[in-house]
Amino acid sequence: MTDEAELLFKEILSKNLPLETFIDPGFTYLNSSLASKFYGMKKLTKSRSMKKFPLPEDSPYGGILGMAAVMMSTANCVDTQPVERGVWVLENVLGNPPPPPPTNVPAITPDTRGSKTIRDLLDAHRSDESCARCHRKIDPLGYVMENFDPVGRWRTHYPLYDKNGKPRNGIAIDASGRLPGAD
Repeated sequence: MTDEAELLFKEILSKNLPLETFIDPGFTYLNSSLASKFYGMKKLTKSRSMKKFPLPEDSPYGGILGMAAVMMSTANCVDTQPVERGVWVLENVLGNPPPPPPTNVPAITPDTRGSKTIRDLLDAHRSDESCARCHRKIDPLGYVMENFDPVGRWRTHYPLYDKNGKPRNGIAIDASGRLPGAD
């Protein structure tokens, strides 16, 4: 994953490609393991070395907002973290970091009654106005990356596991987000 990021940056910088290439390059660098295990591209290559591959126009992958390394670094390996992902975009892409959270506000707790998704948890968290001020700016940016699981694989539903640990589709993911003032 680190190689994918480094090779993408190297190509963009060495070829003086437009800035928007960081977001939508139309290509990425993959080896067989990354292609099949993370990006679901079976039989793309048999090589262990990284090679440049064009991406289909409708691919969610590619660029810094669709890269497994970024998704994994902004999650906790078990759950996605829309707040972490939103803060990462604000700091690293938009150059507009949010202020630190107020010291008197507790962290989001997973036992918020009636919550079924991370969006429900964050909606409950935003009921406190001191939280809502920043979360109105952070959360929409994190929500749009919610289709990427904690290690960067694309998904359309949250997973549910049966009593034998076999995964199945749970609630559909709502990856929509609306920035404040975007009417």
